[in-house]
Amino acid sequence: MIQKNGIVIYEVHYGQPDFIIDLMNQSKGSFERGIDRYQNSCFAESISFMEKVLEINPNDTSA
Repeated sequence: MIQKNGIVIYEVHYGQPDFIIDLMNQSKGSFERGIDRYQNSCFAESISFMEKVLEINPNDTSA
């Protein structure tokens, strides 16, 4: 869960296959850091973190 300025984002795992949940858990830290960097206008750093997410799960459309 990420929260800033009263906005909460939840990631829903319900109904996802176990291997997808594993990929989401593996990339969670990089994804959260990428969102944080984006919200702080550090766009190049944000892209770098999202690229790490995509290395773990190339099908992560949120990244």
